Amino acid sequence: MTKAVVITGHPEEGVLWAGGSIIKNPSWDWFVISLCESGDEVRSRQFESALTEIGIKGKIGNLSDGEEEPAPELASIQEAILAHLPQTEVDLIITHDPYNSGYSKYKFTKKLGQAVVELWKSKALQTTHLWTFAYTDRGGRGGPKVFKKADYSIKLVPTVWSKKNLMITGPFRYDSKSYETKIAPHTESFRCFKTSEDADCYCSTGERKPV
Repeated sequence: MTKAVVITGHPEEGVLWAGGSIIKNPSWDWFVISLCESGDEVRSRQFESALTEIGIKGKIGNLSDGEEEPAPELASIQEAILAHLPQTEVDLIITHDPYNSGYSKYKFTKKLGQAVVELWKSKALQTTHLWTFAYTDRGGRGGPKVFKKADYSIKLVPTVWSKKNLMITGPFRYDSKSYETKIAPHTESFRCFKTSEDADCYCSTGERKPV
């Protein structure tokens, strides 16, 4: 069985950017981590309800995302990731991109991606594959859009999209006109890394390590 972990900053982001992939692979052993907002009882319940709806497990933490308080240091993010993981050796990790997170104004998501890469590089976290969300907001000039040159893209069939959308409007209670509902992609796209060296090179330079 494929062991897959999704690590995001906020409760709804796992559904927004990878919900279709989770729904398409119900036989996988999924675990979803949101590092922020466990102190908000409503958001915490929404997160737990969304996971229960699709029959998977997860944990929510209470790190600052840097919007109202100073963002945590890289070491604190790494510590939180390891504390919430049920195990440190998995087949696949999906998380925010460490170089171009798709959220130009939110520095925390990029930092989170960097933290995952550093953990993989140091072998504190072991995985066969790392996928990072491949979206761009064109330098803050619009909402996140699918990066057309992504390594892997999954176009969601209507039944899968419908289930994903119901999770956004159901447990998370976003209405059809909300920002989150409007940006939720019908195609989920990822940059895919098979080695920590490739991920580290991309994290530092935005370029992939030559094969």
